[in-house]
Amino acid sequence: MSTEQRIHFVAFLDILGFKSIVKKEMEDRNGKYLEKLFKCHQNAEKIFKTDESLSIIQFSDSIVISRTYDS
Repeated sequence: MSTEQRIHFVAFLDILGFKSIVKKEMEDRNGKYLEKLFKCHQNAEKIFKTDESLSIIQFSDSIVISRTYDS
């Protein structure tokens, strides 16, 4: 395991109202908003794959984007 430390740029995104979106999707059973969020995630992943220094992680209602600092 590497213990080297490096400086990164990090963006933390919180999807406001995510719990309400999930609740509405469960009631309506149409998946419209969650499908849109999933497509956004897929498109972002395509963009980030072109640059190996970029990383995107999604968990719960949060998205973390990071990149190694390079002056």
